[in-house]
Amino acid sequence: MQGFDLKTLEAKRLADQDRLDAKRDAVERNKEGQFATPSSLAHSIAKFVLPLVTIDKPLLLEPSSGSGAFISAALSEAKKLGMTFEKIIGVEKDKEFADLAAELWGSLGAEIVNQDFLEFASSATPTANLLIANPPYVRHHHMSREAKARYSEISSRVSGRAPSGLSGLYVYFILSAHLCLAPGAVSAWLVPSEFLDTNYGKFVRKYLAETVSVERIHRFNPDGLVFDDALVTSLILVFKNQKPDESHLVTFSEGDDINDPEIQKVTFPQSALRGENRWSGYFLHEPATNHHNVELTLSDFFTIRRGIATGNNSYFIRPRREVLAEGIDDSDLIPVLPPPRRLDLLAVPADEDGWPLVTEQLVLMSSSESESTLATKNPNLARYFKAADEKTRNSYLVRNRSPWYKVESREPAPFLLTYMGRANGKGAPFRFILNRSKAIATNGYLMLYPCGELKKAIRDGLLTLDDVHASLNQFSQDSLIAGGRVYGGGLRKIEPKELSNIPAAHLGRQLGLQGCTRQDVLF
Repeated sequence: MQGFDLKTLEAKRLADQDRLDAKRDAVERNKEGQFATPSSLAHSIAKFVLPLVTIDKPLLLEPSSGSGAFISAALSEAKKLGMTFEKIIGVEKDKEFADLAAELWGSLGAEIVNQDFLEFASSATPTANLLIANPPYVRHHHMSREAKARYSEISSRVSGRAPSGLSGLYVYFILSAHLCLAPGAVSAWLVPSEFLDTNYGKFVRKYLAETVSVERIHRFNPDGLVFDDALVTSLILVFKNQKPDESHLVTFSEGDDINDPEIQKVTFPQSALRGENRWSGYFLHEPATNHHNVELTLSDFFTIRRGIATGNNSYFIRPRREVLAEGIDDSDLIPVLPPPRRLDLLAVPADEDGWPLVTEQLVLMSSSESESTLATKNPNLARYFKAADEKTRNSYLVRNRSPWYKVESREPAPFLLTYMGRANGKGAPFRFILNRSKAIATNGYLMLYPCGELKKAIRDGLLTLDDVHASLNQFSQDSLIAGGRVYGGGLRKIEPKELSNIPAAHLGRQLGLQGCTRQDVLF
């Protein structure tokens, strides 16, 4: 494999890659999970992992080779190190890309296999010494039931049980690829970071924590995107196919280049990862906290619920002034807060009737009355519902309600949290809001209802809502980010269960409370 002109081959590869990509629209490529690896990123990964290989003339395997970005990068970086490969195998399901890769790299000894990698792995011998991969980013709903069943059967040979049906294709790739690895083999995966925290990601986390020795988990800056056409935060996962010993340390790093990370931190022995449900917290500047070992969490002080889902906000939530102008009686209708992007207040005041004093008062168009009763009690509201179009009536949430215009109910919550946002210099991604009104909130918010000791202290006048709000605002954004999820473009999100598990010992100290029991109920 000496004397070849890699620059010429790489230039041709990039040109042909663009040509083939242009033949497929964005919807098709998204469905197939075809997001090409940028050349510079492929070189960065190859540069990092090649020195970890200790065997002379390793066998290189690329499970989703596409046009051969990693083959090209590995050959280039190996040449700088004076390294050669015993064999290179690329596996690619798409025939056009497989043919292109064979044309480019076949003359250099690479074998390109036009096959579904999961099927390839099911009958593979464990001979690969180095694996580098950017598996297809195919979400579970784009996979057929038959494909999931087959992939689960193959993956379960490694994991011992079938992965969750919500798993993306990359989960099956990582698990099944183990069948191809020689002892001590080095693997590098470019994958979405979501597996660090999700329920379906536990199959990958368990595999990593117990089966292999993790060398590096490098997350790219969450405020940027590795792939222009995939809104997802990516990471590089590097591990060796050997059982970890108790003292083995895992390095978590973050930044644009794994070889020059902006944040690098050896956190815990790998044994600390076993059974840990959330790994994204290890990227913080401070050590991640095992939430299950914390005495008090937010769930000890609050019952946390998601805001309402209407099925069609533009129909079921309307400006109050329009409703009144149409002669609709709003005395039985419920006020609703504006969505987070239109509410810049940290405390929502109210008038004497409990309506929020905001720029545009909104009302929830909902009723539990039958059509005949409503026609008598509030005829203009009944006419509004009767005029609803079929699209509104037939949406999933709406058609499964009885009557269809009865939106789910919530009590007004004194505290709210904006449950998703970006830290883009204009503000924090999460905001705790004090709600003094009788307005409820949509599912753009999480609703926090005091429980137990906190509820009693407020009721007895020992604490004010302002006291509690001030303490809630002492939560650092880092702790909320660590407890939630991160998506491409810097989008942060936190679900009710995740917020419930946020450590809150400081809240108890500040308020002089011990928290409430998990069984305490609000209503």
